Amino acid sequence: MVLTGSRLIDERAMKKILIVEDDLQIRKTLRDFLRHSNFIVCEAGRGDEALDVFQEEKPDLVVLDLNLPGKDGIEVCRDIRLDSNVPIIMLTARREEVDQVRGLTVGADDYIIKPFSPKVLVLKVQRMLGRPAPEDPERIRFRDLEIDLKKVEVKRVNRQGAVIDTLDLTPVEFKLLVALIRHPHKAFSRDQLIDAAYDDFVPPDIFDRTIDSHIKNLRKKLGVGDYIETVRGVGYRAKEL
Repeated sequence: MVLTGSRLIDERAMKKILIVEDDLQIRKTLRDFLRHSNFIVCEAGRGDEALDVFQEEKPDLVVLDLNLPGKDGIEVCRDIRLDSNVPIIMLTARREEVDQVRGLTVGADDYIIKPFSPKVLVLKVQRMLGRPAPEDPERIRFRDLEIDLKKVEVKRVNRQGAVIDTLDLTPVEFKLLVALIRHPHKAFSRDQLIDAAYDDFVPPDIFDRTIDSHIKNLRKKLGVGDYIETVRGVGYRAKEL
């Protein structure tokens, strides 16, 4: 048990955050804010150390600086994504759009531009880790949508769970929707969505424009609510409220 203020918290229920940042002062500040918010914190000051710490500590989320000695954040993010979908928030002092796009393309879920408020980062961490896992592995809930993976069916429900209507989606539209809402903070490239929609066999006549057309039709069927947002220079992302 861990004593925080006047409360005792079971350490087994606390989420672990890995901070990969070479600036000692920034790392200390983030460590203090995250610990104060009841997170367990582990750290790495170099990119070439980060993967070893990640594999040993098995964190629930990674805060990853873009500019690191030894190995940069892009390489570290790519290495993590080889076998893990853990949420990654990238820190960058660069304001150029191309660096933000690179981070999202290799698998980062979000980014924050330095200088930033540690409170904002903590809120992002809490939001990413605060979503409850679905009770039924065959069903996914996203906003007012209920997706039945076994029946390949999408229904719109109210707050009490009553069905309002059933959406008539094509198999490709269904797969695209499932891929997006499984990782609502992740920006998917068109190539990644092609892989998700067509599994192991991609027809030779499928191009980026084809995915754009499917997303357009999917948005139309989802109706009012703006469920899918365009991430400039990357592709698409499910939009949470």
